[in-house]
Parts: sequence; C-alpha cells; structure tokens
Amino acid sequence: MAFFGLGSQSSDFSPGHLTDNPLPPCPGTPNCIRIGRKIKGPKAAVLKKSVSILQSMQPESLSISDDKNRISCVFKLFIFRDDLSIQLTNGPNQTSTHLFLRSASRKGMLDLGVNRRRVQSFLEKMNLKL
Repeated sequence: MAFFGLGSQSSDFSPGHLTDNPLPPCPGTPNCIRIGRKIKGPKAAVLKKSVSILQSMQPESLSISDDKNRISCVFKLFIFRDDLSIQLTNGPNQTSTHLFLRSASRKGMLDLGVNRRRVQSFLEKMNLKL
C-alpha cells in the first residue's frame, strides 16, 4: 500500500532555494524538510524576527547558540517530537541573510506533512514581517 502525500519532502518547495545548506542532510525518509532561503535584512534583524515567529508557534523549547547563528526548537504534537533548526549566515552583502532550515520528526517514517507545513508557516510569517 502506498502512502503518497503523507510525508514532508524538501522537493515540496519551489525551486530557487539556496543549495549550500550547512545543516545535516535529511535521511531517506519522508519526515524531514531541509531548505535555504535568501532573506532581505541584516543577520541580527533576521535572528530577532525568527525568534519572534518561532515563539508565536509555541515550541516546547527554544534555544539560541552563543554566537547567535543557530536557533534550535522542539515542537510536540501529541506524543511526537520534531526538531527544527535554523542556521543564519551573512549573505554576499550586509543587506541580506542566508536562512537555512531543517525540520524533522524524531521517530517514524511519515509525518503527515507536519514538518512541511511548519516550515511553510514560518516562511510565510517571515515574508509578512520583513
């Protein structure tokens, strides 16, 4: 029995995303999203907006690395936990930031598209805030 559409995949997003993502690759299972986007604005502003958006999404936990280049969150849905990581790097100039995301389920092979929708929601909110 095939379960098409029950998982998240990075290919769910339109082409044109950054390909030099420093976050770990997704496993071969459809419960992980890993993409990168160029965002207008300096890294400090994108970090601040990212944290604000993530807090509004009510993660179970949220932490920022000491160098302020990485955000890590845990989201809980029923008994399942998903990890979302964001890595920020400076773009080619100080007016843009490269934002890399990875959202993955800790257990199982399918996520019913939860990670894809989480990343889409984050990106939509980021576009509205900038």
